[in-house]
Amino acid sequence: MLAARNLRRGANAQSVVVYAVFPLVFVFGFLMLFGRVFEERGLDYAQFLTPAIVVQWMFTVANTSGVATASDRDSGMLSRCRWMPLNRGAFVAGRLVSDVVWALVAVVVIGAAGHLAGFRFQGPVLAVAGFVALAVAFALTLTAATTAVGLVSAGPEAASATLNLPYLVLILLSTAFVPASAFPDWLEPAVEASPVSSVIDALRSLASASPSAGEVWLSPGLDRRSAGRRRVGVHQGVREGAMTVVFEASVLAGRNIRRFLRSPQLLGDALAFPLILLVALYVMFQEVVGGAGDEPYIARLTPGIALFSVAYSCTGTAVGFYGDLRGGFQDRLRTLPIGRSAGLLGRITGDLVKFVLVTAVTVLVGCLLGFRFERGAVAAVGFLLVVVAFASIFLWLAVVTALSVNSQETASGLLNAPVTLLLLLSTTLVPKPRRSPGSCSRWCARTRCRAPTAR
Repeated sequence: MLAARNLRRGANAQSVVVYAVFPLVFVFGFLMLFGRVFEERGLDYAQFLTPAIVVQWMFTVANTSGVATASDRDSGMLSRCRWMPLNRGAFVAGRLVSDVVWALVAVVVIGAAGHLAGFRFQGPVLAVAGFVALAVAFALTLTAATTAVGLVSAGPEAASATLNLPYLVLILLSTAFVPASAFPDWLEPAVEASPVSSVIDALRSLASASPSAGEVWLSPGLDRRSAGRRRVGVHQGVREGAMTVVFEASVLAGRNIRRFLRSPQLLGDALAFPLILLVALYVMFQEVVGGAGDEPYIARLTPGIALFSVAYSCTGTAVGFYGDLRGGFQDRLRTLPIGRSAGLLGRITGDLVKFVLVTAVTVLVGCLLGFRFERGAVAAVGFLLVVVAFASIFLWLAVVTALSVNSQETASGLLNAPVTLLLLLSTTLVPKPRRSPGSCSRWCARTRCRAPTAR
């Protein structure tokens, strides 16, 4: 019954997009970026990439489950279950069963997308069944951990921030997107020993003509001190003035900033995310792609990661604003003698301050790796203004998303993949390719399609 309740809750248009459309974006996005680069080095990237995208989406299934568990805990669902004549393990079992269904959907969709791109199961039917079983078992293992995180987190927003960092580190420091030999010599042993690399290599082995049994065996809140205790320093007669709204928005922005600074989970996610992403991508692709352009690779990578980091952080805005809406904080604001727009402006302003901090961390790490503002301080200020303007667009998109969805995990899922798509469909990771005649025909031949011919 609880599994059916979880499936009904997730059976909406947003979840269909997250589990059926976004995997296609990742498969074809990475193939467009790196397919030709690795093909020139003798690697069939479609066969190499598809098992990695399967593992990546098992992380998505597990992280979504952890956020949903935190949401159920906040809403009182867990407390109600304790008072019902239900077995204590029924809630966790129901969560695991529904996650098995979503994992199977993701495996089928990614397998179909990989088949269109050139991926093939070259072994017997038993190997295909082993591929699916290993992927689902990995998802359940992760779900057990993320459910525990959801149970002890302060809320869905904190759970999302806590789960994102381990996912990012584990998937980047593995053989998901490049072979272990592409990493520096000092990092290669850690990449080869990664459990995620073991699972991905086992899936690749099962998809090949002669899977190795050895490889397969080794891969086994709301702030309580709300506006009721805020400092009210404006005169009652000018409540409707513009300056009053600005002051009220600044008070609420201060509330969001204090909440951010006092939460190790939110602070760690915001500061560590750009650092890990920038360093990992630089280490992974500097040797492979670094010589393809006319400028140092770090000069190309740092601005793109700065934009991507603030756009990705807008996921927290959507989750937090949804929590404010459903948790009653916005309702309490409506009962107070403050402007109607103060709550929304306070959220936007507080997050913009946070994004300035995220950008500063990204640029600082980039400078340590060799990034420089060649045109001085004026260029640095312009860089920051562009990032703030870009972040403002995504903040409003996050607000609209929070108003449109029916759960915090859906808000998180709907924003993560489009933001990643923007990173893939840009010149952040690789330079703009030079067009050459016949490129479409070569791609069609590579994917076993027939190119259209004029008659």
